[in-house]
Amino acid sequence: MPSLSSRSRPSATPLRERRPDQNPEAFEYESPVAPLNEEAQQALDALLQAHSTRRLMDHVENLTKIVTDVAGQVNDAGSDAKENYAKKRARIEANGEEPNEDDLRQLETLTGRIDGLTQRLDKTMREIVDSNIFVSALPGIVDEVKNGAAGTSTQLTTTTFAQSQRRTRARVIEDEEDEIDSELGEVGHADIDGMGTQPTAPSPDSAPSAVFKKAVTAQNDVWNSKTLTSRYSTADQYVGFYKTVHDAKNPGDNAPPLPHASTWFLAEEDPESSVLEDPQGEDEDLEVMAERISGRCPITTEYFRNPVTSTKCGHSFEHYAILQMMKPPAPSRSQRSQTQSLVKTTPCPVCDVPLTANDLRADPALLRKAKRLEAAEIKAREENSDDEDDDAPRGTQQRAHRIGSSPAGTARSRVQQVKQERISKTPRASSTISDAVHTIPDTQVTRGSDMTEDTSNEEDVED
Repeated sequence: MPSLSSRSRPSATPLRERRPDQNPEAFEYESPVAPLNEEAQQALDALLQAHSTRRLMDHVENLTKIVTDVAGQVNDAGSDAKENYAKKRARIEANGEEPNEDDLRQLETLTGRIDGLTQRLDKTMREIVDSNIFVSALPGIVDEVKNGAAGTSTQLTTTTFAQSQRRTRARVIEDEEDEIDSELGEVGHADIDGMGTQPTAPSPDSAPSAVFKKAVTAQNDVWNSKTLTSRYSTADQYVGFYKTVHDAKNPGDNAPPLPHASTWFLAEEDPESSVLEDPQGEDEDLEVMAERISGRCPITTEYFRNPVTSTKCGHSFEHYAILQMMKPPAPSRSQRSQTQSLVKTTPCPVCDVPLTANDLRADPALLRKAKRLEAAEIKAREENSDDEDDDAPRGTQQRAHRIGSSPAGTARSRVQQVKQERISKTPRASSTISDAVHTIPDTQVTRGSDMTEDTSNEEDVED
């Protein structure tokens, strides 16, 4: 029997002869003529080891970050536009003028475009979650194909060997003619040595490709049978995306609380029930609203740089800080083997719920809020510093008009009066002109016109 490599296949057009606008020939699938042997099964087993899904998961993670960041930036622009319009309208109304309706129409147009783009990004994020589920299930699907191929090969080999044994026993019992006996004997030896001259081809449904497609279809059917809430409300990628969009649409300290995850898809799953009010939900919203998010880690008391949120209790921490708390103390030699097998846990610093590293999820929405709060605090601190600088005295040269100085002429007259009083108190007996002059302190001698005044005083003393 010719080998699989020698079977004729339609030859594809060489790449050098194919025109750019010419589509490649479609691949025609051929059903396997024999079950996978041991070497082929080992190659299938090493498939995922050679091509790990880690790179696919990295792509999913990068796509999640990009889509989330874009959604936040787009809705930030919409919130800024609404805030600017509100300030402009208030300023115009304060001046007694009529608002320009063109500004309102431009804002409505921009809001509509942002909402449409956000919906497209929302759909993309759901597809990312679907891809993440498929990539996570891929190793199990390949294992199912491998196990199915091994089971098919074992079953067909056992069946072929049993058929060969039955034919051999039949040839021994029957004493046919020499020529026929000779031919049957050759075939019988071949059957026994090779356990079958030609293994039976597996059924099309048990072929590896068919098993793979069947497993993928079953995985998709199970996933698509779930509700939107079950699929996406607990997926880390979509939760981070939804929180980011909500934070960008509602900036500020008076932002409404994040809706409960069970209500995110009511408009699509059950439009009628989404209109009804839920008193219990309102109480939960009030409870959430009472808890103000400071943007600071309760462990480090610093603003978040890489926040993670617990899936058990909902509290958030700086990633390195909570992991440092989970780090166990250095064990002794007798405890080392036992400690390595234990799961690292730590009580939540806020509510004492036991947490592990697997319970922590990155929180991009909280990081955005922390950055915004920190920027607002820095801005307020700078404004307060400027106000303090304005209130503080800036020197006698700039504030000289507040001291109440006297005119220059008045100052000179006072100096002259002081000099005359000191001279009049000097004893005149046995005094000379030079002695009288030296009785005036040097500190009272001034330049310019004051020197002239001193000279006139000396002449009066001499007279």
